[in-house]
Amino acid sequence: MTFYIDLFYPMTKNTPFTTAELIHYTRHHPPIDRSLLLQRYVCSKFPKELTQIKAPPALVIPLGKVVEQLIFKLAEERKLPNHTYLTGFPHPSGANVHRVKQFQQQKQQLREKVKVWGDGRE
Repeated sequence: MTFYIDLFYPMTKNTPFTTAELIHYTRHHPPIDRSLLLQRYVCSKFPKELTQIKAPPALVIPLGKVVEQLIFKLAEERKLPNHTYLTGFPHPSGANVHRVKQFQQQKQQLREKVKVWGDGRE
């Protein structure tokens, strides 16, 4: 089982931002470490959601540097379940003009991680 993880901004009735601000959320503004709402989501709800994946260890692909940094932080704090996290995968957005170059640079290590994950599932 493979999951692609992209950071999204959870919108609730109590969200302190307008709809226009949410539409223009760029994954960089507001910075996660400066938003109590985003910090709560990332540090508590997101890891709990990943623990709900009960299959053999899943392949989780963080899309982009912001999500990858969050994965590293949560792993360091030992808040993540025992899945394989495919770090180094560039965000596929057309706004990421370096995505092809980034992918080519990371391709071999990505293949190796996927192979190790796949071999462990047999």
